[in-house]
Amino acid sequence: MKIYYSLGFYIDPKTGRGSGSANKIKCLSNLCDEFHWSSYHLRRDKRYFSTKALNMFLQLLRDIYVLLVSGRRIDVVIIRDNMLFPIWLAHLRRIMVCSEVHAVPWEEIGKSGMKRAFAALYRRRYIAILKASDLLIFNNSLLANYYQSAEQVNRPHYVSYNGGTFSARSRPWRGTHASQHLKFVYAGNIYPWHGLELLLPIVSTLSEKLDMAFFLVGDTGTSYASEVQDKFRDIKMCTVVKESSKDVITDYIRKADYCFLPTTDTRSSPGNPIKLFDYLAEGKRVITQKQCPGYSDIIESVEAGILVNFHQPEEAAREILASNLSHSTPQIEQKIMEACKNRHSWERRMIDWIDFFKNQRARA
Repeated sequence: MKIYYSLGFYIDPKTGRGSGSANKIKCLSNLCDEFHWSSYHLRRDKRYFSTKALNMFLQLLRDIYVLLVSGRRIDVVIIRDNMLFPIWLAHLRRIMVCSEVHAVPWEEIGKSGMKRAFAALYRRRYIAILKASDLLIFNNSLLANYYQSAEQVNRPHYVSYNGGTFSARSRPWRGTHASQHLKFVYAGNIYPWHGLELLLPIVSTLSEKLDMAFFLVGDTGTSYASEVQDKFRDIKMCTVVKESSKDVITDYIRKADYCFLPTTDTRSSPGNPIKLFDYLAEGKRVITQKQCPGYSDIIESVEAGILVNFHQPEEAAREILASNLSHSTPQIEQKIMEACKNRHSWERRMIDWIDFFKNQRARA
């Protein structure tokens, strides 16, 4: 399989989108007969609009070169957030185009009049690209349902979650000893759709009932993040760590007994967060939203956590307290990593992508 992957953004490894894309590129490079990729060259800065325009233009030139000038044989082009990709040129060369869809972008654009106008234009272009694509890959079944029902985007599609980097390694346990208190952690970005405010009454109740500590680790530099951090500082046995570096976040995850992963119901799709796999890659049990695709089904598949309804905090706290809470151990962590290795790795996801492409090409 010969694939070209065209990304309409700068790959920043500090973001979930950036780290996920980097892992996909690495796996596809190893799995494909021939693989090429491109993304924005310039990092976003204060000159946002001029930088964005230049990035889009350079990316368009790169796409045209790969499709028309390079002479490379390509079976499938995968595009993500590339608003200027020349789908017509790919079709002219009888190359199959697959759009990768992770969100409903205009739901995350601000509410001002200018931003609403921009969102309307963006939506029109985005939908046009999806309808012109031959295939679609959604990262959540609810996202696929939205585009099919609300936007009438009906193309052959595949639902594929994100993945993690798992190994069967035995590593020194960095958790707590049984004589110490339980450690609960949320580590990652702090945005409104993560629903961290849902944790406030739950963590408050747990802190009154348990010998425990809760660590809120992460920062996005937004006013929302500051408001949430201030609220958690008022809770007993809660520590706020305003740090977003990967090493610090990973260190707190490794020291945790349980990791929290809430989500709000504010978007058409809850997505499938990279931080879920960051937790599982360290063998941690996850407390997440029940009956939520991209969250609860992953945890159920590896029997690695507690499922609650964060929108019912009193009941959620009772269920957590009744779950035979225990300290993490090397045996627990190793079992979770082993269960995830063959089911939820990035390599497994990309093998499934390639199988999807091959099946669709055979039907064409």
